[in-house]
Amino acid sequence: MKKKRRNNILASGTIIFPRNDFGRHATSELRAVLVEGTVGDYAVYLGDGSDDWVSRFGNKASFRMAKAFFPYLEKDKYRE
Repeated sequence: MKKKRRNNILASGTIIFPRNDFGRHATSELRAVLVEGTVGDYAVYLGDGSDDWVSRFGNKASFRMAKAFFPYLEKDKYRE
């Protein structure tokens, strides 16, 4: 199990996209959570679940992916 992170959640967003599930039309969700680090830096975590869960256990997004969700992010403050 991954180590839990404690993060200050600043914002979140969700993309809902269609998928074909054995002939049934269904949707999937991808949540992005922007968190502030302890030294004034930022990171975005991706996953499926609540904001809290994604911020603790989600996968860290690259800066390029993070910009797709939060276009106002600055490269020099982003933690990769």
